Amino acid sequence: MNRLSRLARIMYYTLVFSTVISIVDGQVTEPAANPAQTVEKKRLLVLPAQSDDTTGIQLEVTETVASVAISLGRFEIIDRNHLEDILLEQDLSLLGLIDDSSAVSLGKIAAAREAMLVSVLNFGQQGVPEKSDDKDDDDDDKGGFWAWLIVAQIFRGVSDIPNPMKWRQETDPWSHNMQTQITAQVKNIDVETSETLNSFIVEASHTGGSAGKSRATAMKVLQRKIEAKLRAFYRLGTEVLAVNGNELLLPLGSELGLRRGMVFRIIQPDRTETYAGRTISVPGDAVGYARIGAIGEEAGRATVIRQWENILPGYQATERIKPLVAGRVELLPAAGDGKNAVGLAGTLAAAGPIDISLGLGYALLQDSGGKTNGGFNLSVSGGLRRSFTLKSRLLMKAGLEVAFPMRNDDEDHLVFAFAPALTIGAELELLATPHRDWILGLGYRLGVPTDLWFYTESDGDSDKTKQAVWNDGAPEINPTGLFVTIGARFITP
Repeated sequence: MNRLSRLARIMYYTLVFSTVISIVDGQVTEPAANPAQTVEKKRLLVLPAQSDDTTGIQLEVTETVASVAISLGRFEIIDRNHLEDILLEQDLSLLGLIDDSSAVSLGKIAAAREAMLVSVLNFGQQGVPEKSDDKDDDDDDKGGFWAWLIVAQIFRGVSDIPNPMKWRQETDPWSHNMQTQITAQVKNIDVETSETLNSFIVEASHTGGSAGKSRATAMKVLQRKIEAKLRAFYRLGTEVLAVNGNELLLPLGSELGLRRGMVFRIIQPDRTETYAGRTISVPGDAVGYARIGAIGEEAGRATVIRQWENILPGYQATERIKPLVAGRVELLPAAGDGKNAVGLAGTLAAAGPIDISLGLGYALLQDSGGKTNGGFNLSVSGGLRRSFTLKSRLLMKAGLEVAFPMRNDDEDHLVFAFAPALTIGAELELLATPHRDWILGLGYRLGVPTDLWFYTESDGDSDKTKQAVWNDGAPEINPTGLFVTIGARFITP
């Protein structure tokens, strides 16, 4: 039976079972009146779209979409295998890869309101050279030649012994360093109306290893991107059931895919306004963020990590897909014994009760000779943030800084020093806007004094590090002392 007749047969049975389908559809739970509330899993049919694929990548990507959706917990997935069981019960058969119209028919048979068609738009693999290939190839060729020579001596007289060096030249010379590229599209279709509701494209690539290893690694990258897209496609949403200090009770649990560490945006309920004689609904304003902690099957608890208005029961909680990240710019005025001048730093950190920061800055440090030396400053710190009013928080932190001040020595070499220091301090964060804080802090820096200065000199083939030249003794850098922090902290919207 050809493909056209099989499709006609499925369409025929679709009509025959239309009455049964309508009954099944009537049994499917209607979505909640408030679309922001997640009260049931979304039932989805996931199938590969039509393709001439002969590599198996189409089915592999489709299975990845289905497995990721299942692992998220918020979907009830009907994939190719489940659909075949359903069709077998109805004396139908699956036609391999399908198009939009047949996906609608199959979705109705499976009592799914929506279907997802997965297409691989691009898939390719090719060997690419490595930077060290010249040396490695020489070594490999030498080894291959000697192995071939030994085998040839053992089987002397046999004329058809292949030379591995020649064989390698005739095949892909970079088969050990394969580059894999995958581009896939996922299209979401309404089974009732055949309308495309949503679609997204994900891309992944990887270079390195054999063809199989490179493909597997690229698929892992693709899997992570698919997970983020599917989370955004069907965000979890609920309402705040109760508030106890900084802890919120949410009527949403592991049964619907709630996971520890998820961040939810807390929003005021929608309100109604009268405009030009009409009553319109106005979305509520965001008031803060909360991170999921303890989780039960049907409920979870979240800790408020940032808020700029009071949170009350009945407020909406919507899943945030992107991580909540903070960046800051700070000015470090001179303090203590005057050996710390001015610094400017940028920091990237998590926006939560536990603060872990990585920073890069430019510092001005004064040496024992009275000269101010500029140089880069690297820092890493950790701390604990606690709120004591609605719009103010105190951060207690400790960290490690390494400064690289630079200057000229007595023979005019551009030299640098290495000046590490331990830091401890406290910062007051004052909320200015929902996504910006003002910072005022006080700290102490315990440095390691150093008078070792170095410069690099090139002899044409390599760079050599040499000590600086001083006529009257090397100036000392000692970053120890008090310091004040003035800055601003920015939170990703």
